[in-house]
Amino acid sequence: MKIDCINKVRFLEISFFLIILAVMFAISGCTIYEKKIKGSDGLVDSHENGKSDYVLEGVTHYHYENGVLKILIEFDEGYYYKNDDKLEMFNCRFEYYEEDGDLASRGEARTAFLYSLESKLIAIGNVVVVSEKNGATLKTDELQWDGDSEKFNTDSYVEITSRKGDVITGRGMIADIALRFVRIKHNVKGKIVSGKL
Repeated sequence: MKIDCINKVRFLEISFFLIILAVMFAISGCTIYEKKIKGSDGLVDSHENGKSDYVLEGVTHYHYENGVLKILIEFDEGYYYKNDDKLEMFNCRFEYYEEDGDLASRGEARTAFLYSLESKLIAIGNVVVVSEKNGATLKTDELQWDGDSEKFNTDSYVEITSRKGDVITGRGMIADIALRFVRIKHNVKGKIVSGKL
């Protein structure tokens, strides 16, 4: 009987301590992480003076338009800015889907910005996209996805390697999201190893 009373008192003490700890945590608020990302002109403050509306970690985001999945994005850390309808993400993995729902390509990037209302995603830093349709691999520093036209666009240097090992490089590109139709805008060079295009 005496042991039960001691256990109940101990339980109440621990419960009270946990409640106080929870209240202190709630009062302390959230911490905005300060990160710097490498931009084309040096280091850039990535969080607009630390005023994101939400901080997200370990998220899988499904972007639908008219009931059709357009892009799936997984990221380790993200910041959402409600006024700009902008989601800033770090360590991103993407899946791009065609209008018929088929998986067109997969990609990854160090950083990305999703603008849902404009159906636009800008991936920055170590961008790699691999076509699920023909096995082509695209590498670049910056790539924009336009969900309305289902196209990739960039003004940066690009390198596209076919499944057979053929390599085409240049500056600036427009391509469909499966990398079946690619137009490089400037300084096009190539190395054909398979004997035919």
